[in-house]
Amino acid sequence: MPPIVAEAGRAIERWLEAERDQLVLWLPVALGSGIAFWFILPDPTAWRTAMLLMMALGCAALAVGRGGRTARAISVGALAAAAGLALIWARADRVAAPVLQRPIVATFAARVERIE
Repeated sequence: MPPIVAEAGRAIERWLEAERDQLVLWLPVALGSGIAFWFILPDPTAWRTAMLLMMALGCAALAVGRGGRTARAISVGALAAAAGLALIWARADRVAAPVLQRPIVATFAARVERIE
């Protein structure tokens, strides 16, 4: 590994160690970014792909990260973003109105019983 990359990695680890009490404050940001992905991406295929990529990033960071704070921070952030996307997707499916299979044209008759 080039010396500049190794030194950058050590600097990031030192910074994360110094800010360890503040890292939890990034959790809602990661969750919100997953929710934002749901609004930005066009369809369920893209949502599924994004969720799988975020989960893969989280697992890869843990596998490759050698136990440092950087790997854990990336992993938790990626998995929280995937959870945010999953939460909003589940909520949208639960409150969704039924979809009509085709346009319906109908006539009906009604009578006004009272006006308030």
